[in-house]
Amino acid sequence: MNKPVRNAAVRERSGNNWNTPPHQITNDAQGRFEFPHRTGLQYLITAEADGYSLGSTIATASADMPEVKLVLPAARPLRLKVVGANDEPAAGAGVGVVEYRNPGHLMGWRGTTDLGGLVVWSAAPTQSMSVQIVPTNYAARWMR
Repeated sequence: MNKPVRNAAVRERSGNNWNTPPHQITNDAQGRFEFPHRTGLQYLITAEADGYSLGSTIATASADMPEVKLVLPAARPLRLKVVGANDEPAAGAGVGVVEYRNPGHLMGWRGTTDLGGLVVWSAAPTQSMSVQIVPTNYAARWMR
């Protein structure tokens, strides 16, 4: 418990600019990371690593800013089964998250359902998320 998570993908973006790509780095073996030359703006920081759910925090940069600690919970994979109107598996459906519908995280997960209509998001956050489903033979849908 409270061990550093190494090789996490850490993404950061200022303000609410969801239409600009975030900066991304990989943290070190001690779990540390740095985004240098930041001003007094608020930044959304999200980290994701194998075996963990992604986690996010908001930090305000300043000259005397304390170290930001981002705790990643144990992975709780999200398993979705996409089916059609007659309960048949929707194979090949695109499933993903769109950031503007999920404020508070920097994520871009995408998956495709298998022949049984199943898709797994192994690093899903523990909060409720909006997911877009785009089947090959039905209209696109959103679900929470």
